[in-house]
Amino acid sequence: MNLLPMPMKRARTWALFCASLLAATSALGCATAKVTDASNGGSFDSKPPITIILVRHAETEDEVQKDPALSDAGKSRAAQLAHIFANHEIGAVYSTDTKRTLETATPLAVSKNLKPIIYDSVEPLAAGLLRQHQGKTVLIVGHRPGIVELLRRWSHDGGEKGREFPEPRHEDLYIVTHAGASRVAVTRLQLLPVP
Repeated sequence: MNLLPMPMKRARTWALFCASLLAATSALGCATAKVTDASNGGSFDSKPPITIILVRHAETEDEVQKDPALSDAGKSRAAQLAHIFANHEIGAVYSTDTKRTLETATPLAVSKNLKPIIYDSVEPLAAGLLRQHQGKTVLIVGHRPGIVELLRRWSHDGGEKGREFPEPRHEDLYIVTHAGASRVAVTRLQLLPVP
């Protein structure tokens, strides 16, 4: 007989689902493989993909303040994120330098013995991430415009020019598996409600 309270049962089920999804999306190009280039008869090595978890910062106390802290619901959301990926290897955690993004990123970073890496601009982050963390999974916590810009950029790499994304909500979680040109998968999930 399982004596876990219902929210904990759902959280564990959700964590298993996310872990399974990460494993499945990583299979997009997980192993390095020899691929033949038919255009010139040569061959090249494909590179292992990077899996990027993109989330908007969790719920804040006051949307009017310039740099608000997380609300109790936001702190629960940040803990939920750490719980979901507790059994998954995370190679790096990126965050902007605001209270709300750092407070969202920190529980997962601490659970992985990592320190959040601060980024200021999406452009250098997008370019450097693919080179620095190939074959790994990374978390990016950001703000609405930056998350949308990253999603558009990477979906364009995958051949989906002009793809539009809705503004991310606090409960949205995007998983991007990038295995090179025309080999990009973007999945949007919705996290469970927090108390």
